[in-house]
Amino acid sequence: MLAYLRHQTVTLRDLDPAARRGLPDAVHQMRTSIRRLRGCLRTYRSVLAREATDPVRRELKWLAGELGVERDHEVLRDRFTAAVRDLPGELVLGPVNARLELWDARDGSEGRRRTLKALSSGRYLRLLDVLQHLTEDPPLRTKAAGKPEKVMVKALRKDYGRLARRMGPALDVASGAERGTAIHNARKTAKRLRYAAEAA
Repeated sequence: MLAYLRHQTVTLRDLDPAARRGLPDAVHQMRTSIRRLRGCLRTYRSVLAREATDPVRRELKWLAGELGVERDHEVLRDRFTAAVRDLPGELVLGPVNARLELWDARDGSEGRRRTLKALSSGRYLRLLDVLQHLTEDPPLRTKAAGKPEKVMVKALRKDYGRLARRMGPALDVASGAERGTAIHNARKTAKRLRYAAEAA
């Protein structure tokens, strides 16, 4: 688990220059590393002291939110562009592509600004330092001395149970926005389980 945390911390740092330069997929990959770190810290709370890891999880959530503005815009831009491209030419009236480019330049710059501001902040630099310290001198709990197979399997089963409790009811909700929200929340829980399994 500590090796996984170290790897994700290094990945997060390594992606920093690419995200600052606005290289394709860098912000997305950075957010994926953040989710992996948060998920691992959440699942393996029996191994690491929560007093130390909960504040780190909150800071990681903040960073993901700041980077999310740019990433959400990228996803919308790609979807809109693909949707217009797939339409028959006779259905595309007026300068649709030019309007999309104008919208991308206007709204995309706000996301880029938020990303750069977050990555240049003292808060972000402190977070990187705390992550480094967490992996070098982890606040281990007594269960960390247990057999990894037993401790990790128990944590994974707990996360699996959480997923089952969310997915079942989500599928029972009638179609619509409420069902979409319930399934989205279950999907986030499934991702956390996947990342915890990766660490195991």
